[in-house]
Amino acid sequence: MLLEELKKLHKNKNVMTETRFHKKTYFDDKVDYFLNISMPDLRTLAKKHYQTVSNSIMVQLITNEIHEYRLLALIILSYQIKEQELKEQEKTVEFYLEYLDNVNNWDLVDVSAANILGRYFYNIDDYNLLYELSLSKNLV
Repeated sequence: MLLEELKKLHKNKNVMTETRFHKKTYFDDKVDYFLNISMPDLRTLAKKHYQTVSNSIMVQLITNEIHEYRLLALIILSYQIKEQELKEQEKTVEFYLEYLDNVNNWDLVDVSAANILGRYFYNIDDYNLLYELSLSKNLV
């Protein structure tokens, strides 16, 4: 259901390799594709489905070459972690870190780093991994 609704949002949109905000980027040596689906549309879709989306759909979203699919996955994770107990938050963070290479643009980091990693590490009062990540040479 979620994927069908997402496809309807971009049915008549052209696929691009750059936007006004994003210059040509690469995802596993492939071009990153953009559909210009609006943030309000993605947030609406995420709010509708974040409680019921399956793990397999989340993997399809976070590994997709289309930027907005990955962005939707991160918005969903951000909504989910707000309602989770600490043990479930840990699983969300593990999922996020497993697919961290797919968080490959500034807006993906902005929507997820504080909301997912920041929330969890604040809750457990352990900032070592955040510090380690901050030392990365990767500016994304």
